[in-house]
Amino acid sequence: MALYACVAAGDESALTIINVYNPASPTFKGSIQGAGSPNYLWRAYKVFVKANYAYVAASWDDALTIIDVSDPANPLFKGSIQGSANYLNGAVGVFVKGDYAYVAAYMDDALTIIDVTDPANPTFKGSIQGAGSPNYLKYAWDVFVKGNYAYVAANLDDALTIIDVTDPANPTFKGSIQGAANYLNGARGVYVVDNYAYVAAYKEPLLPLHLLL
Repeated sequence: MALYACVAAGDESALTIINVYNPASPTFKGSIQGAGSPNYLWRAYKVFVKANYAYVAASWDDALTIIDVSDPANPLFKGSIQGSANYLNGAVGVFVKGDYAYVAAYMDDALTIIDVTDPANPTFKGSIQGAGSPNYLKYAWDVFVKGNYAYVAANLDDALTIIDVTDPANPTFKGSIQGAANYLNGARGVYVVDNYAYVAAYKEPLLPLHLLL
């Protein structure tokens, strides 16, 4: 029996797979590493696993990289999309839903949507950018998608920002809450359950926010 955890290891520029079937004794299973070509995992920051693929936000490769993890002992590069032309500078957050990967790219102050229908050839679909008003995405750091909305933790806007992704080619601003009065200084993580977004703000305690969407 096996149960696996996929770990983005930034200092190793690696995606590493750990067998966690026995929580008291986790064991190494496999890994893939490398900055730049061919694996594009430089400063791998976050990973999202769906079916047989791990989607990795590699912050210093400015990339979304897709790894085939069907054989956990031998993960293999499948495809990647990189660079400023695709609004992926400083990719640090990723969430996959349906045929799309939603990437938080802090150096572009952007939420970027990538079509991953063909994992070997991910393609740019759409993006929304901007620090401060009106989009509040400065240092977009993490993203969670539920229904037609993407919830973005924007680190230097001290904000939870909500983006309408009904049309992936044209994501639009829906709403935002910011600032010290709302305990959102340094917002870096977000998770949505029912009508609440739970935001990790590194200068603040954990904060649940009520959503009425």
